[in-house]
Amino acid sequence: MYVEITGAHRATVHELDNLRELEVRTHGTTREDTDAALVAAGLGSVAADHAWLGVTALREAGADRGDTWEKGFADMVEYAGSHGWLSEDGLLVRAHLNED
Repeated sequence: MYVEITGAHRATVHELDNLRELEVRTHGTTREDTDAALVAAGLGSVAADHAWLGVTALREAGADRGDTWEKGFADMVEYAGSHGWLSEDGLLVRAHLNED
């Protein structure tokens, strides 16, 4: 799954069925624009060299995918937690920033 940033106010979630990776892909935007786009979309924000994405917002993006997807998503979040990639409250998951 990845979030694509195409401007300061444009962030969309893609490849929802790929639950083995999580990243934010940017296309010629500044880190500030990336942060603004994530915030405007209600998906998260940028802190240091990573994006922090809302677990609930990502889950809602895949809400129509059914029980199998929901189980896979929960497994992804659990895996992230086991590697220290969740916020202390479990509401945010850390994602790679793939900036080009």
